[in-house]
Amino acid sequence: MADTETKVKIEDTDPQSVQDLTGFVQTLLQQMQDKFQQMSDQIITRNILYLLLVWMCTQTCYFTVSS
Repeated sequence: MADTETKVKIEDTDPQSVQDLTGFVQTLLQQMQDKFQQMSDQIITRNILYLLLVWMCTQTCYFTVSS
């Protein structure tokens, strides 16, 4: 019964309002995806820079000790 009531309410709703809500949700999800991608890229970049720094330090320390 609840499903029928929900369907009736959705069908009775102005289509423009449903479209507006759909657009809002799509925009919100896109913004969330963009932010997640940005954070992911930052984490990857920091890890690469950290690994590069560690590698450079080990190479420098190795050559310093060896000399």
